[in-house]
Amino acid sequence: MSKYVTFFSINAHAVELDSLMPLIIEYSKKKKIQIICLNIFKFEKVIQNKFPLLNNNENIIIKYREDLYVHNLFKKLLIPNRIFYKVIIKIISKFSEFSKIKMYCDNSSLIYSCNHLVTDVNNDFNFIYKYSKQSKAAFVGVPLVPWPVWYQNYLFEFDYFLCNTKSEQTLLVKSNKNVNSLSFGCPQFEKKYLDLYKNSLPLQKLKQTEKIALIIMVNTNNPLYINYKNIYNDVRGLIKFLEKSGYKCIIKLHPNSQNPDYLKFKEIGIFRDYFIYNSLESIIPNIDISISYLSTSLLKCVANEIPSFSYLPKSFLETFPKDEDVNGISFLNFYFKSNNFKKPRLDDFCHIINKPDDLMLVSQNDRELKYNNFLSIFRPADSTQNIINYFNSSLKYEN
Repeated sequence: MSKYVTFFSINAHAVELDSLMPLIIEYSKKKKIQIICLNIFKFEKVIQNKFPLLNNNENIIIKYREDLYVHNLFKKLLIPNRIFYKVIIKIISKFSEFSKIKMYCDNSSLIYSCNHLVTDVNNDFNFIYKYSKQSKAAFVGVPLVPWPVWYQNYLFEFDYFLCNTKSEQTLLVKSNKNVNSLSFGCPQFEKKYLDLYKNSLPLQKLKQTEKIALIIMVNTNNPLYINYKNIYNDVRGLIKFLEKSGYKCIIKLHPNSQNPDYLKFKEIGIFRDYFIYNSLESIIPNIDISISYLSTSLLKCVANEIPSFSYLPKSFLETFPKDEDVNGISFLNFYFKSNNFKKPRLDDFCHIINKPDDLMLVSQNDRELKYNNFLSIFRPADSTQNIINYFNSSLKYEN
């Protein structure tokens, strides 16, 4: 029996699968795939809703968190509630050696996982790194999200690491001699993959009659935004301006803060009709412009050649946690090239605006320059096949 190409996800919203999805789809044309979701339960339908391209693919097997611990005979007895599941599994895991994770790894020829900063050796997330390294499979690391510069303070000793950019590869080659750092471009932004969503249904009827502006909300629980109390009023002001300019506005809430954000918007008159819950990939092909704050999601819009804007009003910059960091990663250095907020990193790819009126000041020539710069940095063309060809050749040579 041939071994699997395995993809691990430990994020509750499968964020790391965004960048891996083109590889999953392409591999599944010729190989058996297993996706191991260590922090998602099947009843939550996260994978089914976020990645409809995976549905009904006979070459793809998806294992969920309960599959690691609960025997099939007992699954029907469990209440489909995340808190209940977590309590039961926490009890079971006390007596577990995570043997199923080891089995998944040993039954793989190639394993992909993100460079998560997991340090607790007693949790099952950490065991995917341990057993992947111990297995005979080639263990390939990828960044959690695409970004033009290296932003983490730790790199696990993968066998290989797929860098976002050439500059990231140059840095990692010098600082991590034990990891083979590679740079083939970003598959997530490849046009062949993005075009698979062109016939997505969510906004097609609306698109026929109206111009659509997508506002991508950020995680307001993030320390970057936690003191920015005016965010909801600022977004409302943006919506009023866009509606006067003839746009239909839709809001994509961030999954980590969507419930409190929905209630905050409701308090100021932004109701249910504004919100959309489909995946960004299925929404983006039918929009005319996209606006967010300092969000990596804007890069998905840029990849689709959508005019994209990073909204940095004075009220946000005044609350920016300039001297703070998370896990040693400085917010300021992550998002800006300088200490005076004059050079946001997103400025290389999308348009920076400080007030709603600025939306109308961008020329077509400026948009083309941003897009061409995006292509030169992230090099998405043919990246999926180039990665697959490289590992097919490497594994054949090793075997």
